[in-house]
Amino acid sequence: MKNYFLLLFLCPILNLNAQNWTKNYNPGTKDAQGQFMAGNEIMQIVAHKGKLYAGNSYWQEKDTAQNERSCEIVRLDGPNSNWQVDKAFTTANLRIGAMKSFTFTTNYLGQTIQPDTLLITVPNDNTGNLAYYVRNDVNGSWTGTSLANLSSDINCRAIGFHKDATNQICYVFAGLQDYGIFSGRYNPASPGKIQWKQTPEFVTPPNERVMGFTVCNNVFYAATSDGGIGHIYKRTDGTTPIWTLVKTTSGGAQAEDMRGLSAVPNPNGTGEVLWYSWNNKASRVHPNNNYAETIEYVYTDSLSKQLNTNVKYVLAAYNDNIPVFNSNQLNEDIRLIGFELKYNNLNDPRPNWQGWATDGQYFERHQKGSAIWYVRKYILNNAPVVKDSLIATRTLCVSPFLVDSNKVLYAGGMDCNSIPMTRQAWIYKGDFKNNGTTQVLGISDNTAWQVFPNPFANHIWVENSTNEDVYYLVNAKGQFVFSGKNIQEQDFSGLSTGFYWLRIANEVNATTFKLIKL
Repeated sequence: MKNYFLLLFLCPILNLNAQNWTKNYNPGTKDAQGQFMAGNEIMQIVAHKGKLYAGNSYWQEKDTAQNERSCEIVRLDGPNSNWQVDKAFTTANLRIGAMKSFTFTTNYLGQTIQPDTLLITVPNDNTGNLAYYVRNDVNGSWTGTSLANLSSDINCRAIGFHKDATNQICYVFAGLQDYGIFSGRYNPASPGKIQWKQTPEFVTPPNERVMGFTVCNNVFYAATSDGGIGHIYKRTDGTTPIWTLVKTTSGGAQAEDMRGLSAVPNPNGTGEVLWYSWNNKASRVHPNNNYAETIEYVYTDSLSKQLNTNVKYVLAAYNDNIPVFNSNQLNEDIRLIGFELKYNNLNDPRPNWQGWATDGQYFERHQKGSAIWYVRKYILNNAPVVKDSLIATRTLCVSPFLVDSNKVLYAGGMDCNSIPMTRQAWIYKGDFKNNGTTQVLGISDNTAWQVFPNPFANHIWVENSTNEDVYYLVNAKGQFVFSGKNIQEQDFSGLSTGFYWLRIANEVNATTFKLIKL
């Protein structure tokens, strides 16, 4: 056995508490200025000019006596600060449907300007008077301007940004359900510095929601869906842009949407391919191969194995592109994918609320060359002791605060799933700065392995284990229990109940897992 066994002996305890998640937001409290903060869902967390901004939702709020105002944007000024209300909207606005920070480098004529970064949001409006808002970072105010005056409740769940390759104009896009994609350009003389076109640049099919925009190989794309049918459209740049349908997919649930549209490195060559989440699966679409689709991960199947129970449904990537996680290893691409899952059995022994898992989980998608693997992470593992209820990780954001050195995450979520409730929005802070063995934020030694189920009763399985892998199992007292090679499947039924440390290593990677024996 090779000399990396020394690492196996020295390292099991180094990853203790490597992922230190703590509660960071308390709905139903007042900020320092006495303004009420609540919400049932945290829809987005966005870093903008060194601060954090979170948009919440009052959808399905049942305590209307104490929650007369509707959605807010709350702000965090520093790692030791408290959240405070930055913008409170009216009772016409239930959700912060979309919020992003974009940097404009050209104006509405395509002329180069001093870069100007704007924080933009489009809350829903149940009266049909949909408006966009832009933050004035000098005085802290928000400028709201009508985007469309429509006949019914309307929402915007995606905004995007693209520099037209033909006319060099920077455009911001807003996707409106039922009405299409609107575009705006930078004009300092316009309200909020954005000059919006009052008619849609592209009219989407009836009832379809635009849930994602992305730039792939310098081409702009949008994803729309409704009633189990999803579409991807490509924009051909120019003075009169053309939108072309390039991909149709089916099989999704009636209320599901094509989510997380983004660009990832092409695992089979140069350039990029499209990635999206749909119908319990993560898929790639290859623009240079007639938009052929490759299913790269089936959430329900994998999670059922990992959790040792029947997972009925997974909604992943929500309403945002996958956040990029920068790696110290430049040849590895890492993304974060928040999700919610529902167990098939409402009385499942795993911690849940009406079948919805309460652990606040997310995936890390790793890509190294043609190798792609997914690692499931807990924000809060409620087994065996329930600590809090974190349903649906909707949004993840790397801390913008310099002292955090890109080693702190903020995660937020909750999905009401049409169930009335009150003040259930959550934000947790994940501090990875004290993890001495981690090379990549949130990654346990850049591992390619996954262990499931955990907790376990008898057997465990390790995905991606080969004959080159060696392992040690260490109990809570630091005593070696087992050692061997290629731990694809192992019977640990003879172990006492409690927790153990499983250390796996080869000449490239090494990692430690904390296991719980039931």
